[in-house]
Amino acid sequence: MFLPDVNVWVAMNFQSHVHYLPARTWLNGLPATSLCFFCRVTQLGFLRLANNAQAFPADALDQVGAWNLYDRVRGLPQIALADEPPGLEATWR
Repeated sequence: MFLPDVNVWVAMNFQSHVHYLPARTWLNGLPATSLCFFCRVTQLGFLRLANNAQAFPADALDQVGAWNLYDRVRGLPQIALADEPPGLEATWR
């Protein structure tokens, strides 16, 4: 089980990030049975940075695009969201 820092999540998902290749290599090199978790803090940071034009001048996403990217990442079999109280996800969105 892994809980990557928000900077790792961002690096893994933006090809323009200077650490994209090492981050993807790390993720792809994990055993198939390993899980990487987002928690609410890393989710929030990922969404914030994904739509920050100063962080990604050419690649920043709007809010809907950031959520769509997050949903695609979360759809991968080795990615999960750490458990929280029931119903929090709907309230959060």
